[in-house]
Amino acid sequence: MLAYLDSYKIPAMRQAGLRFAGDHVIALFSRSGFSEALVEVAGRRDDVRLVPLSEFVADVIAPA
Repeated sequence: MLAYLDSYKIPAMRQAGLRFAGDHVIALFSRSGFSEALVEVAGRRDDVRLVPLSEFVADVIAPA
């Protein structure tokens, strides 16, 4: 999925005229976790954020 975003989707968005304000971050969400390979790649990149479901849900339903 990350390779697809890097190779196709992000270039297509730029080609369509979409401009990113400042540095962009790719956020990937997962209900069932991330592969070891993806965790390793994301650990080497500052522009990739892996968000597990537990973290996402905690932020959405946190008491005010």
